[in-house]
Amino acid sequence: MKSITKKLLIVGCLLWANASFSCSCGEEGSVEESFAGADIVIHGTAVQRSDTTIKETLNPNLGDSLEELVSIRDKDLLNSELATKIQVQVNKIYNGKVISDTVKVYTAQQSSAFGYTQFKIGEEYIIYGDKESYFSSMMLYEKIADSEKNGTFWTNQCTRTTSYNELEANQLDRLAKN
Repeated sequence: MKSITKKLLIVGCLLWANASFSCSCGEEGSVEESFAGADIVIHGTAVQRSDTTIKETLNPNLGDSLEELVSIRDKDLLNSELATKIQVQVNKIYNGKVISDTVKVYTAQQSSAFGYTQFKIGEEYIIYGDKESYFSSMMLYEKIADSEKNGTFWTNQCTRTTSYNELEANQLDRLAKN
């Protein structure tokens, strides 16, 4: 979801992921709302999965300026493996631009930090993705243009990302034609 409120909620919960309370996404958006709010919507197959650092998810052209922009506390987080990278073979594009037949989709590693942890190699998904991660907006206290790597996307459990199903795929086909 593009809502600033949802992003702030996700960031807040991410910061307190180890706390004894749990956060909630609120009501899931409709297919139409989620389609309109996502940078990409694709049908794809997970072909590779690995844990990675937050720094690896960011644009390498930021260089040393990245280290200068984050707080001391966040430097440790920046170099911690808190994200999961899923290499996805694109089967169909419903919305957005994808420049390759595969894309990298990132998510938080833990469901307590809203990570979409259900990805399994060889399984098909409908993925609603955003170009901007909530990790970078949490750590970079000022917005930096193009802070994420080109051709990568983020998803989480507050999006409609789900295992592939015909009903949703048919709804997306109708939306893509309009």
